[in-house]
Amino acid sequence: MKRNFIFREAQHPSERELLMNVQKQIFQKSRLSSLVDNQASSLKLDQIKERHFGLFTVDEEVIGSVQLLFASCPANSRYLPSCHYVEHESPLSYFLRELPSSMRIVEGTRLALKPEFRGLSIVRWILEVLIMISFWVERSDWAIISCTPSHQRFYEKYGFEALDPNHIISYKQVRGVQLLRSSTHQLPKSVEKRFQQMLNFYHTCGEIPYLT
Repeated sequence: MKRNFIFREAQHPSERELLMNVQKQIFQKSRLSSLVDNQASSLKLDQIKERHFGLFTVDEEVIGSVQLLFASCPANSRYLPSCHYVEHESPLSYFLRELPSSMRIVEGTRLALKPEFRGLSIVRWILEVLIMISFWVERSDWAIISCTPSHQRFYEKYGFEALDPNHIISYKQVRGVQLLRSSTHQLPKSVEKRFQQMLNFYHTCGEIPYLT
């Protein structure tokens, strides 16, 4: 098997800054350009935990970036990005309000890939890595993501469902976004073998290779 790409967390502050710069450059060329600076300024990292990951070539070129944001309880989840996109009384706020206080919530956000690497197989692999880290490494109870309604079926394969199929949000330049949720109990059995292989790589060397 050939190691085409490597997924791992930023290893030091300068690498994290590099990932953020690549991410910003990619977003500035898209309709999501207004969200990067706004989201970064609104996050309260004393209330939530941030982990910043990069997708690298074997030559260490950065080709993508994504963040996972963890709230240790539903009360702190109001600092997650999606909570800035919705009104105070919304399906998301109702959902979070009903969770037991011990529940941990994660949100994946700002996935950015250079255009020449946006193949479906790579995107699917990145999503699986993020889900594995969220549920199997960090032991989160619920995950939240936002997507366009046309992409919802892609996420449903991993147990995600709409918070409210009739509630489509708009924020600044972003129009027509659906909020989805999933829990560790909704993961399909078909991913467990792949997740275990990823977890073994992660625990052994701190990174996960994309093998072809």
